[in-house]
Amino acid sequence: MAWLGFKPGDTVREIGFREGIDHEFRQIIAAVTGQALRTKYSHSTTCTLLWFRAEDGRLINSLHDAAKQLKRGSTIVLLTPKAGQDGYVRTTYINHATEALDLVETKTVSAGEQWDGRFLIVSGHR
Repeated sequence: MAWLGFKPGDTVREIGFREGIDHEFRQIIAAVTGQALRTKYSHSTTCTLLWFRAEDGRLINSLHDAAKQLKRGSTIVLLTPKAGQDGYVRTTYINHATEALDLVETKTVSAGEQWDGRFLIVSGHR
């Protein structure tokens, strides 16, 4: 069973995990993949979840760090607070960072009541 592109056997790394994230979203991913989310990169990592809030610093740096070890064609799921929530990140800021890093957005999802998710494909150069 695949869910939002996640499938059994996928290895998912998680960055930015702390209070306020959506635990149900995480649990669904773990259930679908059959693996706990990891905090460290491994050669088998197929996707990185990046929880990012406005106060977390420069988005372009966080995305670069998330992408630099992934293979071309891998996915980063950028999770940001929805409009009106603390830590909201403006869409123009997100677009600037993803374009600068040559990340291709393939879809957006609601990741719970307070979070939006953007699926980004690691493409060419970084």
